[in-house]
Amino acid sequence: MKARKTKAENLADLAPTPVASAAASVQSQDPRCLRGGERLLRKWTWEQVALIKKGGFDKLTALRALSGYDLHAMDRVALWLRGELNKLRDSKRATLPRVEIADLAITMLEQLTEADRLGRAATFLRKIGIEIGFVEGFHGIGENLLSLLRELLEVDRHRKKIAPNEKLRWAAAIDGMALENGEFLGVRELARRVGVRPRAIVDWRRSATYHKEISMGLGSSQREVAAFFASLSKK
Repeated sequence: MKARKTKAENLADLAPTPVASAAASVQSQDPRCLRGGERLLRKWTWEQVALIKKGGFDKLTALRALSGYDLHAMDRVALWLRGELNKLRDSKRATLPRVEIADLAITMLEQLTEADRLGRAATFLRKIGIEIGFVEGFHGIGENLLSLLRELLEVDRHRKKIAPNEKLRWAAAIDGMALENGEFLGVRELARRVGVRPRAIVDWRRSATYHKEISMGLGSSQREVAAFFASLSKK
């Protein structure tokens, strides 16, 4: 009668990833390390694998994306999740609801953290003569997973909202250099150099953002810059 396979061995049959091979290796060498490997494996749920398969991925890719060790598979899944999230943000119908997208993103982030912890543990065990085969260290979060987390938290829109307009910043730099040299550019001249309508220059010169940009270049206070432009508007 055949002996029943362990969780690590069953997973290794389905997805021969580094973490599955490592878990099987650990079992045969050090029971203390097996407990850590099983904690990692238990975090994977077949429900999450099924969710990822909705994006056209096979079971092996889904498992690897959730492993914390296959950064290429993780990046592919994160890119798909970003597309699904952007549909929701644009009020369109998506394959997954926002909460499931967020749960998958956090799971992948947790697995990266766990992979790093186990990698550091493997390094220590090798020093005392126990070879377990884990991939060592934290290899980075991946651009698509990082972007997905930004988008889930609305950080990308917040940063876009608070970031100064590039042409506004350019106009402020030109204005600041002119003032530093004791000159003052007319509205039409500055608008021509920057490539905007004169009305934009008029509005910018009244804004706190514009005053702040100039003050940083001149080394003067924002209040002084605002007072200067206010005095010009009264003439």
